[in-house]
Amino acid sequence: MQVHPQISILMPVLNQARFLRPALTSVLGQSWRDLQIIVADGGSEDGTLDVLREFAARDPRLKWTSSPDQGPAEAVNKAAQLATGEILGWLNADDVYADGAIASAMEKLEADPTLCMVYGHGEFMDESGRAIGSYPTRLPYTALELFAEGCFICQPTVFMRREAWQELGGLDASLQASFDFDLWVRAFKAWPGRIGFLDRTLAYSRQHDATITHTKRRVVALEALGLLRKHLGITPANWILNHFEEILAACPSGTGKAPKDEIRSVLEEAEALLSLTERQKARWWVESDRRVALATSDVFVGVHTDGWAGPELTIRTTRTTGRIILHGSNLEPCPEKMKLRISRADGRVKAQKISCHGDFSFAIDLVPSRCGTTPAVHTVECDQHFVPFTRQDQPADSRQLCYKINHIEII
Repeated sequence: MQVHPQISILMPVLNQARFLRPALTSVLGQSWRDLQIIVADGGSEDGTLDVLREFAARDPRLKWTSSPDQGPAEAVNKAAQLATGEILGWLNADDVYADGAIASAMEKLEADPTLCMVYGHGEFMDESGRAIGSYPTRLPYTALELFAEGCFICQPTVFMRREAWQELGGLDASLQASFDFDLWVRAFKAWPGRIGFLDRTLAYSRQHDATITHTKRRVVALEALGLLRKHLGITPANWILNHFEEILAACPSGTGKAPKDEIRSVLEEAEALLSLTERQKARWWVESDRRVALATSDVFVGVHTDGWAGPELTIRTTRTTGRIILHGSNLEPCPEKMKLRISRADGRVKAQKISCHGDFSFAIDLVPSRCGTTPAVHTVECDQHFVPFTRQDQPADSRQLCYKINHIEII
């Protein structure tokens, strides 16, 4: 009778009782039976331990410990020390494995003893478990330098030989958020040609407000930039620029800070990591983006980066009194005469005509919101637009543009 190598699934957890059951079930229900789960709890107080006791009582393959730790990286390292499997998998307590994931990974590693690690496709899911998109995965023969464009390995899809994990030294617990990204870069550097890929969905990564990826976006960007400089000697500004986009997407965030102040604070911290060229690129972005210039701590105007508005302009605000006056310009080649349909968040609508080229303004009267700190969304629809002229020596600009917003006034 063939003896298969045992696999250990490492699972860090802290106050994830609401997601823990499906995570454990997705492991224990796998067709590959010769496995164990090592759960390292960081001192949960939400019922997580009750769930662990319940599952451990009916399935001896689950082992768990509970003690304070410094975060998920330390918890995973603790679990790895207790694991006995020849192969290690790492599943967070809010993620789940796809059916047959473990058997597929084990068969791949058994078939090719030269492989140190395998991974596959991952899917995103929301809090309820509904699929919401695919992880941007790339294949193992991807050039190492393409990590500069973003992480292309979905963490719960990875399975690694124990000796490979030990060779790398496990996770760097000094990192707050990018410890998995750091591990993948080190693995690709250490084992070129010895990382395998499974062309199937192996795991589902749950997206919710309490994930590290969501709560520590600034840390993720800065740590990743430092890691790329350390391991690859490159410092791409896109990691910081992507974070700037996230700041704008969350505006108004309720922090009381204007986006430009938060963005400049991040840039100051990042400048020590960036090369001169990348630093200049990031500074130019901050100074030239009209969304940054127009946004306040409680108002965001959804124009394009150059200040042009499309056929439907959105204004998000947490202000509930007064009015917002938007000052714009109707510029050629847009028609002289335009009609604006201004819809407030409470459903009230008013119309405004623009009769000639030149400067104009329109106002939105604010109303009390019933959504607490959730921004109210007002819209401005325009009945005319143009598509910018396309030159053969320049990329096509297919945007539909109506007018420019120059500045806003809040009274």
